[in-house]
Amino acid sequence: MSQRAADLKSTHERGIFREFAERFRPDVDLHSIASGNPLGREPDVLAKSTEGDAYTAFELVRLTEATSQILAGSPAGLSPGAASVALYNVHAFAEKFRNARRGYYQGVPAPQLELLAYSEHLLTPWDVVLGTLDHWMTHEAGCCEFTQVWLWNREPVRGAPELWRWTPQSGLSAVA
Repeated sequence: MSQRAADLKSTHERGIFREFAERFRPDVDLHSIASGNPLGREPDVLAKSTEGDAYTAFELVRLTEATSQILAGSPAGLSPGAASVALYNVHAFAEKFRNARRGYYQGVPAPQLELLAYSEHLLTPWDVVLGTLDHWMTHEAGCCEFTQVWLWNREPVRGAPELWRWTPQSGLSAVA
């Protein structure tokens, strides 16, 4: 990736994260948002808490229409193992977990590493996407890659929550 492409990607990621933090994370110091160093194997975004100087690291992944169509093609009647295989074809999302498991985000302790998965312009019903991701994270992801996973539908359906949170301890729940 060229330096220009890397700079554009970082700018886009900070913009997405800033929008997320402004709307849903009052505990994030908006003035501290910075891009991680991809050459230093740092997560996409680093931000301080409003309550202290400790940084929290965030990896970002966009759920694309190709991703959602793979999820939609995973029939609800499949066995848990078969359903998880379908999601393993969703490279970008699953790769974030594999990278964390491999220690790719070196120097970032697990309690400070979160994942923000966001979507826009999906044709697949959000409840199908959520159900499949919840199943995959519960049965395939393990317990220690990310302390929290945020699933944000940037184009929500009226009356439906647009933000969901998954933790290894609590599973999936609507936030806002």
